[in-house]
Amino acid sequence: MQSIVDTVSLPLFYNQLAALDSVVHDGFRFEPVRRPADLSRQNVVPLLGEEFAPAGRFYPVVFSSGDRPVPIAVMGLDTGENRFVDAQTGAFPRGLYVPAYVRRYPWLLAHRPGDGELILCFDPSSGVVRAGGKGGYPLFADGGPSPALSRIIAFCHTFEAAAARTENLVRHLMELDLLKDAALDIRTEMLAHAPAYAGFRIVDGARLLDLAPARLRDMAHDGTLQWIHDHLKSLDLMETLYGKRRGRRPARIARALRSAVRIANVA
Repeated sequence: MQSIVDTVSLPLFYNQLAALDSVVHDGFRFEPVRRPADLSRQNVVPLLGEEFAPAGRFYPVVFSSGDRPVPIAVMGLDTGENRFVDAQTGAFPRGLYVPAYVRRYPWLLAHRPGDGELILCFDPSSGVVRAGGKGGYPLFADGGPSPALSRIIAFCHTFEAAAARTENLVRHLMELDLLKDAALDIRTEMLAHAPAYAGFRIVDGARLLDLAPARLRDMAHDGTLQWIHDHLKSLDLMETLYGKRRGRRPARIARALRSAVRIANVA
């Protein structure tokens, strides 16, 4: 059985990290954000809880396995293949939802050693930040962040706040034992060796319904129940994703394959 999800170690896509400094980088400019170089070879991308609804319209939303599960958008069943982005440019087709984790790159807020203050960092290998020249946007103006850099800083802080809420969701799911291991089980007589994909978790709907009414009311009030609903609804897209893997097939076979794809529990 092949694992859909390799170990997700953050920060994904980042090769290096350098702290942005108003003295060191005075006069530097940056280009509009580019997509991570490895995006076309990444079959899963981390998600924030608020993104379950918009991302779940296009990608199955599941949780990684391991001691610290991470919500992820599944963009390909096979490791090293992203079925949605352009293999050369890493660009998403127009109209497709782009996860905030991708939009944040190459910027990142990190805790400074010593005082723990959050500082803005970037990946120097991205080629986004450069010394002088024309084009792009200035990093600093009048001794402070430029308007363009201020927008990036604001986005990164918004991202961190949403990430904290997402971590709370995962912690609650773990405490309530609501996450279960699952597999994508392909069953059809047309495939001599039916593939199966594992390595991910989903919310156990039966256990969710067994929760005390007061707990469910609290989850409905803080929005996490809606996030769980969006996650479960997105699982229907697994068969669509499998169809992308199989490529073009005669309509008769395609219909049979779609009816054969299901999410199975892992004993």
